[in-house]
Amino acid sequence: MPGEGIIQRMYIGRGELEIEEVNDKLGLKINILCYTIPLERIPALVRRVVVENLSADARRVEILDGMPFIVPSGVNDWVLKHMLTTIKAWMEVYNLDKGVPFFKLRSSTEDVPRVEELTQGNFYVSIAVLDGRSVLLKPIVDPDLVFGSDTSLFKPVNFIAKPLREWAGGRQVTFNKPPSAFSPVETRLEPGGVVKLYTVIGYAPSMAVLEEYVGKFTNPEYLEGKRAEANAVLEEIVKDVSTKTSSKLFDEYVKQCYLDNVLRGGYPLVLDEEKPLVYYLYLRKHGDQERDYNYFVMTPEYYSTGNANYRDVNQNRREYVFLHPEIRDYDVKFFVNLLQTDGYNPLVINGVKYRLKNIDVKMLEDLVDKPELLAEFLREPFTPGKLSMFIEEKGIRLKVPDDEFLRRLIKHCEEEVDAVHGEGFWVDHWTYNLDLIESYLGVYPERKRDLLFRDRSYTYYDNTMVVLPRSKRYVVQGGRIRQYGSLAEDPEKKSLIESRWEFKHLMRAQRGRGEIYRTTLAVKLLNLALVKFATLDPAGVGIEMEAGKPGWYDALNGLPGLFGSSVGEAAELVRLLDFLTESFQEYPGEELGIPVEVWELYRKELELLEEYGKMSGGGRDHWLWDNLSKLREEYREKTRLGFEGKELAVKAGELVDGLKKLRDKLWTGVKQAMDENDGLLPMYYYYEPVEYEVGVDGEVRITKFEKKRMPLFLEGVVKQFRIVKDKDALKEIYGKVRESELYDRKLGMYKVNAPLRDQPMEIGRARAFPPGWLENESIWLHMEYKYMLELIRNGLYDEFYQDFRNVVVAFLDPGVYGRSPLENSSFIVSSAYPDESLHGAGFVARLTGANAEFLSIWKNMFIGGKLLTMENGELVLEFKPALPGWLFDEEGNAGFTLFGKCRVTYHNPRRADTWRLDLEKARITLHLENGERVEIPGCKVRGNLALKIRNGEVTAIDVYLPDS
Repeated sequence: MPGEGIIQRMYIGRGELEIEEVNDKLGLKINILCYTIPLERIPALVRRVVVENLSADARRVEILDGMPFIVPSGVNDWVLKHMLTTIKAWMEVYNLDKGVPFFKLRSSTEDVPRVEELTQGNFYVSIAVLDGRSVLLKPIVDPDLVFGSDTSLFKPVNFIAKPLREWAGGRQVTFNKPPSAFSPVETRLEPGGVVKLYTVIGYAPSMAVLEEYVGKFTNPEYLEGKRAEANAVLEEIVKDVSTKTSSKLFDEYVKQCYLDNVLRGGYPLVLDEEKPLVYYLYLRKHGDQERDYNYFVMTPEYYSTGNANYRDVNQNRREYVFLHPEIRDYDVKFFVNLLQTDGYNPLVINGVKYRLKNIDVKMLEDLVDKPELLAEFLREPFTPGKLSMFIEEKGIRLKVPDDEFLRRLIKHCEEEVDAVHGEGFWVDHWTYNLDLIESYLGVYPERKRDLLFRDRSYTYYDNTMVVLPRSKRYVVQGGRIRQYGSLAEDPEKKSLIESRWEFKHLMRAQRGRGEIYRTTLAVKLLNLALVKFATLDPAGVGIEMEAGKPGWYDALNGLPGLFGSSVGEAAELVRLLDFLTESFQEYPGEELGIPVEVWELYRKELELLEEYGKMSGGGRDHWLWDNLSKLREEYREKTRLGFEGKELAVKAGELVDGLKKLRDKLWTGVKQAMDENDGLLPMYYYYEPVEYEVGVDGEVRITKFEKKRMPLFLEGVVKQFRIVKDKDALKEIYGKVRESELYDRKLGMYKVNAPLRDQPMEIGRARAFPPGWLENESIWLHMEYKYMLELIRNGLYDEFYQDFRNVVVAFLDPGVYGRSPLENSSFIVSSAYPDESLHGAGFVARLTGANAEFLSIWKNMFIGGKLLTMENGELVLEFKPALPGWLFDEEGNAGFTLFGKCRVTYHNPRRADTWRLDLEKARITLHLENGERVEIPGCKVRGNLALKIRNGEVTAIDVYLPDS
């Protein structure tokens, strides 16, 4: 903590961190700035230290700046924590004599016959700038020189006890110990004098590559230029959502949410607009240091990207087609293609690679000067980054500009998605796909028929992991029946998948031995809906957690073992069936090629419903569950290796009545759940087996369950808002939420769940967390934002803005929140937490789903939910902002960026709440890129002009709102 006469400040920029201390006692100001070096072959961090003499007297200063421990390349996290004593025998610091130490292991460390010498390493380059001269510093890499007897590396004993010149030049041991990296400087500072240290820390694939950069890294002008370049890259990204209101903090918060969203969802680089093919830059898992359990990877190459989870990336890309219309349906196809025939999907997405269809040396001759060399490289799948680095390494000269080269090559390639099973199957991942579809149709409504019925290039992901039948999932534990070990690897499937030489995880026809099976989006969605319907819980109100994982709420990890179910996913299935029914009614003559296995599932589900309708008594729900489960297991066994490939041609209109019956059954269960909870939709139930039989082989057959209610979860209400369309009913729901234990009256915020104190520990780790902390009764930001999004989506504008400034981070008191109001947290400590001093404080990882939810809120605030629609066969773009008067500046203006390109300004001289205005009395001025201006009465732009806006041919739009 700073003492008397010491002032410390921290500044957080979009891409840099700055710490400053003013020490009146010493008469010194110390400033530390950290930023990254962009657009180079090797990743590196710059640390700039500036020491200024503020006193009237000259000062003799000694500076030792750096790191007590720098991890040599080749050492992973596990080895560092568990085998440090052993692994240090491999460690060595090279190149210290040249002042540019290179930290690496001598060789590979695995206990296998193949041993390799390692060439890659981490490096540390440091210079001091004195009187305009740059001096290369020789770093201290031996921690014993600095810390002496203090092996904790906390107190620099020698630096404190002796002058720097007496020990800094001593012999350094550069092997068999974890190395340090310190920059020593001793100088005299006159009054007002300044000394600067620039240190570059990073990774290089070899010493040879590092040597190419030493001249740059020891040049202050280059390093300052890279700071400006890094900031320019970030500004170029966030300009997509540039916003101008009366609140500068809000405007910057929008940008930061978008930037953080990009870091988890990626930034689209369109490589082929015709297909389209899109390569996402920057994305990674939310592996912030505060979120210590998430491991993430970034590729050390140009066009760098990383790994991420299916749900996260799907959620974070929801609004990308609005911000980047040129990506079209790419994300819809990307995520829907990862759905399996069993309704699940792989967890981890490692990125995409490209595979050249045919090696055409003649085609390459038009692009490069060494086509044969490039052709050899292209025989294997590649990433744009690896391709670019190969060309650079081999000295291949391009005959066309970089971007043109990549785009022309990609036109001859197919995309291969690198996804892996990961930890299991979550119950909710599939639900995010409908959001993507709706977002796409909100920008391209005229392409609905083509999207659903005409594009037969959709595929299925083929996974070696399968959901086991009930006979293998149900176990007896301590005299009780539980559902454990839901998944297993199928050896036959694994052998079949591994035998394929390309696109291994694309499902084949002929039970996995034929050609890649391709279908339409409509068929895949129908297939998905039918499988999920067959996963109804024993009471017919929720979707079973049959596959071992809950939904996004991971902290209910015990719920699948307790035969848990999610009512929220039943509500999502209502949405999906509504979408399919409406679409099939809209295009009744479109023909679907339905796999015979899917058609049989559909037909038998309707037969079961018909028989169910004739039954009475309390046992009929259990009967339906048991028979649907049998049907699901039969279907999965038939499709375990893939579809046979035979299809039934069915007109879309012929499916409408059957889908309505499935939907009505779901709605009955959802309505029952709402009635049981005073009109609010519960999110979860679990089921205790009370009557069962155990066979001689240990197989368990459950004949009766007892349904167990759980407290309210905010997500249940969010799902309720998505299926209840009556505005008065929604206002009543809002009022009930404010009266419930989901509402934190002290903070004016919404908790993720009501108290769990009456629940058993078996439901999961959430029960073990103290109330108000992590996923137990805290303000879980991304779910609270989901709730806020539903308020504004459904036109509850007064209610939305009643909560707005209590909920949105940009308007929170930083003294209470405990961090920058531009930075999201995973959760905010609620007033349920026993320690009142932390109420309202934010914790853990700003790369949350809250960023995606806020971008959707932002879109609804500035333009409304449905941007583009079709009216009488004509494309219509409607401006329907929901902005409060106080967000308009003194001149009555507020603006945002449409489609990532077009500047829209609302002129509202009375600063009225826009939802109270008659927008039909508005007028619009379009500024076209050719200099033409077009005046339009009302709030709608129609036909060709709407198309021009979407295509980026309109640079600015002024919307003049009515005075009354």
